[in-house]
Amino acid sequence: MSKWNDITTQLPNITRYLIILGVIAFISLLFPNSLQFKYEFERGQTWRSEDVIAPFDFAIRKTQPEIDSAIEQLRTEFPPYYEMNLDIVKEQKRLTDSLPYSQLQEPDFLYPLLENAIKSNVFYNADITSRFFDEALATLSTTRGLVRQGDTIIARGNIVTDEAYQQLVSLKEQYEQDVPTRRSSWLVFGGYFLLTSLIVGIFSIYLSMFFNKVFRKHKELFFILLWLIVYSYLVFAVEKTDSLNSYMIPFCIVPIVIRTFYNNQLAIFTHITVILIASFLSSLGYEFTLLQILAGIVVLLSDINTRNWSQFFSSMFYIFLTYALAFLGLSLIQEGSVQSIDGSIFTAIFINAFLTMLAYPLIPLLERLFGFTSHITLMELTDMNRPLLRELSIKAPGTLQHSLQVANLSEAAARKVDADSLLVKVGALYHDIGKSKNAGFFVENQNNNNPHENKSPLESAKIIIEHVPEGVAMAKKHRLPPVIIDFIRTHHGTTRVEYFYRNYVNANPDIAVNEEDFRYPGQSLAARKKQF
Repeated sequence: MSKWNDITTQLPNITRYLIILGVIAFISLLFPNSLQFKYEFERGQTWRSEDVIAPFDFAIRKTQPEIDSAIEQLRTEFPPYYEMNLDIVKEQKRLTDSLPYSQLQEPDFLYPLLENAIKSNVFYNADITSRFFDEALATLSTTRGLVRQGDTIIARGNIVTDEAYQQLVSLKEQYEQDVPTRRSSWLVFGGYFLLTSLIVGIFSIYLSMFFNKVFRKHKELFFILLWLIVYSYLVFAVEKTDSLNSYMIPFCIVPIVIRTFYNNQLAIFTHITVILIASFLSSLGYEFTLLQILAGIVVLLSDINTRNWSQFFSSMFYIFLTYALAFLGLSLIQEGSVQSIDGSIFTAIFINAFLTMLAYPLIPLLERLFGFTSHITLMELTDMNRPLLRELSIKAPGTLQHSLQVANLSEAAARKVDADSLLVKVGALYHDIGKSKNAGFFVENQNNNNPHENKSPLESAKIIIEHVPEGVAMAKKHRLPPVIIDFIRTHHGTTRVEYFYRNYVNANPDIAVNEEDFRYPGQSLAARKKQF
């Protein structure tokens, strides 16, 4: 039995680690199983790595402009193909043989003969022309020159010239195509699995050390790790589509959403983890990693506020500006001229910034799926026309005024200690909604009549205490967020209704008092601390 109890006790931990392992396994399966070229290079840069010696013979690929020029020349010089229709020849010969030559006067007989007998029988054939053009296009050479095994492609300290760059591109392509993968695929997968395990493992350790509440709750842990899965698959899918670019993917949604539900620290760590894994799947190189990390930092610096549309749109502009300026700077370093910059990337970056606005509708959806509470929902709950607050204003106007005063005071106090002031304010607004059931029994709603005068201390205490569970029931009925329900449940803790308790003790000195009859069914401070 004790062994079974130990297993049951460890089950949450086992489930937690299975979630982490499942995330690692899923992401690892997205990586290619072929060997990857180990060098990163750009035109005009100084070669900092060791000398590159050709490991085998390989042809130098033509540049894309050279290939486009050859295709255009072939298109210009390619002869059209025609087709002769022999049936027309036979038909026209039959008609000519049937003409009444004896009735025609020379040379007039030639005119009608020519007009009726001559007819086109050779036609341009687009299908045949296209087929032969495609065949000629398939045989068009895409290479020029040959690099022999043992030749030095580039030496350390040399500048990557256009010719050296093209040789490196050709070597990379040939290397990734021709190096056998059957004997190395499992090793390559093992390498990716190891790197993914390292990144996700370190991130999990970070969660357990600094966000243990998130790490211990399976739903919240899955929510955080889900971003790694989603963006890994997005990059994988985009890389498989020629018409799309990974710069279009709105990575900044990650820090926006995580910051909304948690804080800046967890947001930036989650964002960096997502980018590190996505970089393995992307073909865009270190530039991609640099731009995404910079944009994530700007998200936090711009203090995106989902409660303010104007500020939200301004933050999208700052994100686009960061991407654009960073890409421009990198392009100037690599290309050395403005004319050579790939303008399509700026379009992709604009799409990225535009899609980042999806964070706004995504936040309410995620909070309902995972039981979070966003500032968008909290702002909605401050509306005095909400059903519970409107009912409180009608049935217990004194309690409403009390709640408003508590809300203002607690909001100001929360700001002083850097707590979530909006959450505290909303919790204070709703903490006494249970009083609307028996409003007259609470002093703030009384005039000259006190209904407690006709009740025993025990009955009065029961009515007063009842406003807590009644408020919880009302809040659940109206689907208030759990964190607001906690305010209602715990705002008195487990304290006693002291006035009626003292009255009962004084009135019954010889009777043993059950203090639980006068105690609120909340949660003690010690229990709350243990929970967090």
